Amino acid sequence: MKEYTQPLSFYLDNNTEALTFHLIDVGQGLMSLIVLPDETTILYDCNITEEAQERILNYLGTHIPRRLNVSTNTFEQWIDIFVCSHRDDDHIRGLDKVNEQFSIKSIWDSNQSGDSCGSYAYQYYMRLRLAVKESNSLYCPTASTKPILEMGGAQIYCLSPHPNGEYSEKETKTQHTKCIVLSIKYAGRSILLTGDSDWCSWREYIIPEFEDTGILKSEILVASHHGSRSFFSETSVDDGKIDAMEFSETTYLGALEFIKPKITLVSCGEYKEPHKLPNEEAIKMYNKHTAGEQVYTTFDKGSLVGFIRNDSVWNIIPARFQHTNIGAFDFKIKCVSNELLEILHKGIHSIPKDLDYSITDYKNGILDPIDKIQVEWEVSNCGIGEHEEHKEIYYKSHKANDEKLKYSRRLEYKGKHLLRCNIKNRNKNADITRIFILTGI
Repeated sequence: MKEYTQPLSFYLDNNTEALTFHLIDVGQGLMSLIVLPDETTILYDCNITEEAQERILNYLGTHIPRRLNVSTNTFEQWIDIFVCSHRDDDHIRGLDKVNEQFSIKSIWDSNQSGDSCGSYAYQYYMRLRLAVKESNSLYCPTASTKPILEMGGAQIYCLSPHPNGEYSEKETKTQHTKCIVLSIKYAGRSILLTGDSDWCSWREYIIPEFEDTGILKSEILVASHHGSRSFFSETSVDDGKIDAMEFSETTYLGALEFIKPKITLVSCGEYKEPHKLPNEEAIKMYNKHTAGEQVYTTFDKGSLVGFIRNDSVWNIIPARFQHTNIGAFDFKIKCVSNELLEILHKGIHSIPKDLDYSITDYKNGILDPIDKIQVEWEVSNCGIGEHEEHKEIYYKSHKANDEKLKYSRRLEYKGKHLLRCNIKNRNKNADITRIFILTGI
């Protein structure tokens, strides 16, 4: 039986057929875990640094399903497909640690060398690739308007690299132009994994080949190259600008008009030298073409978790939206509506509705001393029906309420929404999160 962990379990029960998705916070790199409805498990790229190793492996251990290995008659965790979008270190780093704990059964490879052929990560990947090839489990996909894999009701399309390698001669990084781009579709919804694909691959091949197919349109877009402007323009010649007029030969701005994302996710670390990612001009472009400017980074939001249910309901939620630290210290979230209905932790209201939340039933002095505690309120919306585009993730504004133990908001959208309250009391070494589940009808 499937076992969905929080925050997925707020939306899915163990009988729900769903595709689940994790954009893991790996700093300046990329790592996405996709579990298809039949539990086929795909890891798209990998970046595990030494300081993040324990956290990321624990995350994978929590979310990779346990399945019966018929040869040993035991329940185990493994990765059916590792997709190497391209062979740069920040997309294959730490794969040895992953393979030690979660055996990799097959590899999809771009068949294009990267920049760091002498690194340990690169050498390990090539040894693993060879071993997989010898067991006939290596696949080098190329673009096709037909699915390259259909499992559990989901279809996976490859949009790049070009099957004949035909791109015009531009000053691009070949491994980026020819990296693996995948569209994963389920229940009429789509996730687009762009790797580090650049403006050249989109202008020269992807858009001309797929613009009339409907495959490009995606509710969830994982932005290319950690929010780099390379998705829009050639980075070596434009001096930081994204200007289609001045740099017409090395700029392409049309891809997002076909993708039409409802939400855009960016895997990145802190904005600093030498890469300075995400690029500010690129983020402006993503905001312009994403519904409600719903563009979120792993640096700001941490790991992000998503799902697409078989009834087409979908959402993206920060992984930190889960109850934590149930023990000596505790508290509850109380909600009072303008109808004076008082509820704890879970409620259903017609829309629109004004709601007042407060912290109650706190134990063992979690709020003492009040001036030293840190309280954080955060909302994750999941609009449905006519409100489907509303997937806002936002913190309580200081203007909304100056009292840290209270929060007021207006429920305006149909669907199940989450309110997260986190209390940190460093004097007592307490860090507690509670989630209020609110359904708008």
